Order: sequence, then C-alpha cells, then structure tokens
Amino acid sequence: MVTLRLDDEKTDLLKQVLDVSLSELHMEIAHTDSWEYREMLKDREASLKEILHELVLSQAVF
Repeated sequence: MVTLRLDDEKTDLLKQVLDVSLSELHMEIAHTDSWEYREMLKDREASLKEILHELVLSQAVF
C-alpha cells in the first residue's frame, strides 16, 4: 500500500485530473469495437473511480 500526503490544492487538482480522465475514458469505451479492449478500459475506469472515491473520503475526514 502506498500512502500519499497531499494538501487540499493538490488533492483538488488530482480530483480534476481524474474527472477528466474518466470522462475521456467513458467516450473511448463507447467508441471501441474490441470486446477485450473495452473490458480493459472498464477495469481501468473502475480503478480510477475507486481512487477518486478514496480522495473524496480522505478530504471528508480532514
């Protein structure tokens, strides 16, 4: 497990980057024809959502 310490400004920036990445990933998933590639993208999307969720929770705690 990796622990990362970010101030609020950097946490907000990371959340913004993840939001943009998720939006772009969603579009890529919608436009891909390869089942295997789509499944890999969906797995990536799920991982990014988990990371974003953890960031939101960590900000709520502090």
